[in-house]
Amino acid sequence: MRLLSLAPALIALMPLSAAAEVAFPPARDAVGAGEPYLLDRFNSWEAWCLRDKAGADLCESSRELSVLEHGLVLDFTVTPYAMQPGRSNADVDVVPVAYASIASFSNAPHYKTYSAAITAVDGADFDGYWCPLTETKSCLRGPELIQDDLAALLAGTQATVTIYTRGSSPEDFTIVTEVPVDLAGLRAAFDRANGFSAETAGLDLKTQVMPLQMCDLWLDGRQRRISYTWDEAFDKESRTVSEKVLGPRGEGSCPSYVTLAFMTPELTQAQRSMFCLVYDKESRQIAGFQQGTRDARGICKAPARSLCERVNAGKQAALAITGFAAGAVGSAVGTTAVTGTTVVMHSSGAAILTGSAGYVAGTLGTIGTATLGVLTGPAVGTATAIAVIAVGGAVYLCS
Repeated sequence: MRLLSLAPALIALMPLSAAAEVAFPPARDAVGAGEPYLLDRFNSWEAWCLRDKAGADLCESSRELSVLEHGLVLDFTVTPYAMQPGRSNADVDVVPVAYASIASFSNAPHYKTYSAAITAVDGADFDGYWCPLTETKSCLRGPELIQDDLAALLAGTQATVTIYTRGSSPEDFTIVTEVPVDLAGLRAAFDRANGFSAETAGLDLKTQVMPLQMCDLWLDGRQRRISYTWDEAFDKESRTVSEKVLGPRGEGSCPSYVTLAFMTPELTQAQRSMFCLVYDKESRQIAGFQQGTRDARGICKAPARSLCERVNAGKQAALAITGFAAGAVGSAVGTTAVTGTTVVMHSSGAAILTGSAGYVAGTLGTIGTATLGVLTGPAVGTATAIAVIAVGGAVYLCS
């Protein structure tokens, strides 16, 4: 049960109106304002609600996970934002519709050394969540779920939750165990929580669809008119004061977070944190994106000549690169002295290989990843300094 800590964020995202007459369950009478109560049970999943003194209660779907061989009892929750979870017909989907959390019930010190990730659903790789057990500020991939992530989770029958130990930095982690999680009852519990939250807030989920906005985007000398999912609270959180006042850089009207999402559709907001937009002063347009630190309007603080582009590589290539990097960090394999390639794990969950194109291609060949033949093609010389970034099931080449 994480509703007590999530309540402020949920209230910001939910457009609450006056609560209608609601048939509250008797369990609600046993608790006071700001306290949770059990709404319903569905197999191993439960719907819990947080009582609000104004009568607009916030609800979530939840179940317990026990990893007793490591002394862990965890709370696995999926909290709806009281809006229709169907797929929006938008070019860019950025607004979260739910919040995932795998957290500790206890304040025992050993919980602080662990992280959890939902790594698979029915055997298919899942990239929507990876956070410490004790707080969410340093999450690598989540915890908020956009519509496609949520749909995949709700449609599943079994999820795999992987437990990691965390070292002194987010990049330092080791797999401890994998926990199979039965998802039977999750959809029913989620729908019950979503419907009841909406009912107490006076919302009609049949009409509470995700709003869409349109904006102009100038990219590589071409003007595009794109649509994107929009939420007022999320938009305010995603833009700095400078961008709100001065607007986005370039000729277009798209906020920087929308522009970057358009170019990196497979990534979560957390994963995009490693990229920034490249602004061309002569054309006054966005030229592309690269790895680097952003300024207050999403532009690279120290732009370089290199730009990043998605390479047409399968998800297995991304997983191979990520697995190689995770195993190579801190060992002789993967260091510059051995292979001419530097291998690091970024705090966003990305695996980054840097070096000359020839060395990187050779390194990838050692792990059976031959999908990046572009590295030895005429467009990229073997001596060209490059970075190959595997993140979110996609591979990006920066050169």
